Amino acid sequence: MKQKYDVVYSIGRDCACAMYMKSAHLRTCSGPFDWLTNATFETRIDLIVNDFRDFLNRDDIAPLKKDPTRPNDETCDYYQNIRNDFYYYHDFPVGVPFDKSFPDVSEKYRRRIVRFYDNVNKSKRVLFIWFSQYTDTPDDLLIDASDRICKKFGKQIDFLVIEHSNNVSPATKRQIAKNIVRYNLHTRIYDDGGNLDTLGLTKFVKPIYLQYAVKEPIGLVIRRGFRRILADVVCLFLPIHGVRGRVKHFIRGKYNKYY
Repeated sequence: MKQKYDVVYSIGRDCACAMYMKSAHLRTCSGPFDWLTNATFETRIDLIVNDFRDFLNRDDIAPLKKDPTRPNDETCDYYQNIRNDFYYYHDFPVGVPFDKSFPDVSEKYRRRIVRFYDNVNKSKRVLFIWFSQYTDTPDDLLIDASDRICKKFGKQIDFLVIEHSNNVSPATKRQIAKNIVRYNLHTRIYDDGGNLDTLGLTKFVKPIYLQYAVKEPIGLVIRRGFRRILADVVCLFLPIHGVRGRVKHFIRGKYNKYY
């Protein structure tokens, strides 16, 4: 039986967490930490507790050189935040002057932060996920962070923590607090160039995510059902198979975007 939540958010450590969430149908909207990397777990908790104060100050942003030995996002220039140590790999379009691109990036994160607090505050069941191939966060730090987050929002917030441990397979699962489930397993796998793979050992990691689900709003369920019926009826009158497929995808597509 899957555990169901009203909303699920990634708190890092990098984009792999959000990518696994998407593949498991847990990512229903963009979060502030989805595509950021490098900053510590503690930094992220501090930001949430302190309303993201000094999260993205213009004067804190500096260019970051790409590592030529690793795969890079060639559509974006890289920057780092010298205050909180975030790396921005997927935000600043390549070749666009920083002064021109920064306002759009800043506004994008402002919207995500506002939505984050709105969703967490109005939801009864909330899950934060931390997936890291680099860290081994002490239990007491996780528990302290959880206590601070729960106090911030005035309710229980659940945590799913997945971290790398050498040669641990299958995963070890521990309930270190009533609202914190911790998995330790060997997640690391390397590409042909010897670089750490972003997603890690999918066959071990993804099944953990699949134990969780997001509750769908009843209105969305009704609208999706109606569109499926509408698509089937319309396609009865279309003799060409390829056209039927495109029409069905178009009619159903709007509400499939919930995922």
